[in-house]
Amino acid sequence: MNIQEIYKQRLTVLNKVEADNKRKYAPISYKDFESLLIVEAEIYQRSIKRPDKFIIDKNNKDAIDSLYCYFVGKEKRGISLTKGICAIGGYGSGKTWTMQAYINLWDQIYRKIFFKAHCKQFPKIFLKHIKENENYFKLRPLFLDELGKDEQVINDFGTKYNPVADTLVMRYDSNSLTLATSNFKQSSLQEIYGETLGDRFKEMFNFIQFSGDSRRK
Repeated sequence: MNIQEIYKQRLTVLNKVEADNKRKYAPISYKDFESLLIVEAEIYQRSIKRPDKFIIDKNNKDAIDSLYCYFVGKEKRGISLTKGICAIGGYGSGKTWTMQAYINLWDQIYRKIFFKAHCKQFPKIFLKHIKENENYFKLRPLFLDELGKDEQVINDFGTKYNPVADTLVMRYDSNSLTLATSNFKQSSLQEIYGETLGDRFKEMFNFIQFSGDSRRK
């Protein structure tokens, strides 16, 4: 087999792998997506014993439209299907509520179960799993709530870790699906996590804005 044939065979295999790994999207209408998202949001609120009703209005409509396009693989300006999602907004804007419902719906439709964690609790979770398997958080879908609220550096018997940052670097390198929420703007996250990782966020996340005053009553 000459070099041209070897490269041709290699290209054929790589194309097949890329096709096999390509994200498959659910053929779901926006109306059905919206209805299912509301149901999942209500289920989530009941699970945390909150009485608030999930409402789609002018403050979250564009964000939910973007989430829908990402969910079904539909092109939309400002949304890249190769990146993850970071929902940003003020306190009580509904970003965590929406993303929890979104991920639960994702689990149901795509059968890809997200590992979900609040950033304040993530360091303990990180230490528990990283000692058993250093690649535990490398590939599986991950949802981090309240990005920027984590303890930046922890000391474990003389070994220093930066759990959230270390995990995000690992996932950036492996191009793994990561979803998150944050009260901080993209520029502020860069200040918190440093210029290098902060710059990588541009390639890792679609930043989706949730507007308006607090929805908490």
